[in-house]
Amino acid sequence: MAACERAGDWEMALAVLSVMLVARVMPDTISYGSLISACEKAAHWQLAVHLLVSMCSVDVVANVVTFNAAISACEQRGRWPVALALLGTLNDRMLQPDMVSYNSALSSCEKASCWQPALQLFTDLAPGRLRPNAITFGAALGACRGAWQQAAWLLRAMPAERVVANAVCLGEAAEAFERGALSQPLAGVLGALSDADIATALRVEQHC
Repeated sequence: MAACERAGDWEMALAVLSVMLVARVMPDTISYGSLISACEKAAHWQLAVHLLVSMCSVDVVANVVTFNAAISACEQRGRWPVALALLGTLNDRMLQPDMVSYNSALSSCEKASCWQPALQLFTDLAPGRLRPNAITFGAALGACRGAWQQAAWLLRAMPAERVVANAVCLGEAAEAFERGALSQPLAGVLGALSDADIATALRVEQHC
């Protein structure tokens, strides 16, 4: 099963699982995790989620790594509602999401250019035990394409989190400003943002 995972050969991994079930060998967390990871590598999100649900239904313990693989599979296809639902299930099961969990969920919003749920997820993360990193900001900025006020707020939030804007973050921010038809220079916009602007940036009105 581990070899199938490394190769991303989900079909062979599924065949191995079927043989195990026929032989009345109960797959464990590692077996299911390897299969879900193989699905992740192939971006086969439906099967990854189905397997995660199946393992929970037969009382096989799913851990954060297993959930992360399923969230990542959804992320690759931009299936942000499913990714966020899986993230919520982690909390419901009293499992602690890590930065891989949050960054994958944010990236799913980025791929769908859905800034509202991305910013909601970002603000949910801020008061907690985890600190956003450059990947977090890059994904959130990528979700804000065309939403220049939100992108500006994210840029201003980076120093407080001790995160240095890298090429990815700056590139995503530049695209947000360009698509937002922004006429002012970037420096002027960042300096002119008021508390009201920040409140607007944080307001999540409705899903995409």
